[in-house]
Amino acid sequence: MISALGAVIRLDTEALTPEDRDALHRVWTDAAAAPSSEADDVVAFSGGQEIEHLLSTASQKVTRAAIKARRGELWMLHAGAVADEQGRVVVVIGPSGRGKTTATRTLAQRYGYVSDETVAIDSDGIVHPYRKPLSIIEDEQRVKAQRPPSELGLGALPAVPLRLAALVLLDRRPDGPDKAVIEDCNVGDVLDEVVQQTSYFADLPHPLRTLAAHAEAVGGFRRAIYREAEALADAFAPLFRDPATNVIAEEHVALAPASRSGAAEGWQRTPYLDALALTDPSRIAIVQSGEAGGLLRIIDGIGPVLWQHADGRPLAELVSAVVAAHGEPGSDDAAQLVDAAIAELAEQGLLTSAAETGFDPTETRYQAGA
Repeated sequence: MISALGAVIRLDTEALTPEDRDALHRVWTDAAAAPSSEADDVVAFSGGQEIEHLLSTASQKVTRAAIKARRGELWMLHAGAVADEQGRVVVVIGPSGRGKTTATRTLAQRYGYVSDETVAIDSDGIVHPYRKPLSIIEDEQRVKAQRPPSELGLGALPAVPLRLAALVLLDRRPDGPDKAVIEDCNVGDVLDEVVQQTSYFADLPHPLRTLAAHAEAVGGFRRAIYREAEALADAFAPLFRDPATNVIAEEHVALAPASRSGAAEGWQRTPYLDALALTDPSRIAIVQSGEAGGLLRIIDGIGPVLWQHADGRPLAELVSAVVAAHGEPGSDDAAQLVDAAIAELAEQGLLTSAAETGFDPTETRYQAGA
């Protein structure tokens, strides 16, 4: 039984040789769940594989099974994480090849190893560990070796609940500084990067507000600019702080009071899952459902005013709303600017013509569940 992201995955090893079974159990020893645990899923293995491929495949299968089991329940990031003695967790985020495993392995010489692959956070900021084996390049011609964290001398976890303390985007540069530099990030500037590293983002309840609440509770997102992972431990020390209370705000992005004109040529918002107001500069992030999960759009300029007022209003009313918010555009024609912006939002799938979809003046909210 494997404990992964708060789920329990049972390994079906009946088809394996005793030697392969022992090797599999050895590399997963630090992630073992209680034998009496009830399994959320089962991962079966077939015999006849080279042991290196078997162990590498096992890591992928268990990770996929655990993520699927917690889909829609937890914020699951493609990230590594370490914890201090009080259970405060610093998460390091980045795509494959960004250096997560190296950074996590280095940090875990001083701190407790949480995961080097996926970090799962619940609505209260509790982190569910996934102490999987680390994938280590030991021979350039072979599959990455799988090594349990204890075998690599990585820290154990404290016997207290783990809580999110910091969210850090890794930015390793060949010409980076000798001492790692930690920079604060505007959430709107890194939102797309973070969403790309989130599994089943659109399945979360209020996905954008959930992400924003977690970030706010730990002082926002940060970026670590560095050259070598050894420089991270000292730079990260101040990040292990007690987080604030993690509260998901109920307020949605403010929409304009409903218009009852219901003009045939009017424009309306297309269905969306969640929206988040961004500042510095003023923008709105919108998540829609898509074939591959959530589709994130971030609109700026006059786009937010148009989107907020698009409940069947005709062009003339939308022009008035934009002018009221931004003022007259000088020598440019306001109607032409608004018309061009509407066309762009329609092309992105954020607005649609009421004439095409059939406008119902009694229904102006299109957010799922609103």
